[in-house]
Amino acid sequence: MAARVPARLEKQSHDRDPRRFVEEIAGEFLPLAPARADEAVVRLEFSVAAITPHAGPDRRRTPRRLRDIDGRLLRRLGVDDPVATEHLAAVLDGLALSAALHPDRLDADTVRAVPRHHVAQLPRAR
Repeated sequence: MAARVPARLEKQSHDRDPRRFVEEIAGEFLPLAPARADEAVVRLEFSVAAITPHAGPDRRRTPRRLRDIDGRLLRRLGVDDPVATEHLAAVLDGLALSAALHPDRLDADTVRAVPRHHVAQLPRAR
């Protein structure tokens, strides 16, 4: 994921609807398919491991890279705000955790709707 998503960001045309693109990329972080569910669990495990005192550089780097992606997504919407980046990261982390723990409670349509709703509420977003 850490390589796939930035590559999609670089290749993506700026002519597309930025909100739609942000929703699609946000979906890459969420357990919407079996492969993405496995990735989400591993990402969450890396995030938890990053808080331990003996975490190696890779464990600390992965959550930072993902926040960098969140910031780049928001800048596509015209939002360049570190607090908004942390907010989006928290929404996606929490949603991924909830969807991984409770797949019976959160169906794919609901999981897709949350980032869409979040992006729609962003002030200054195009």
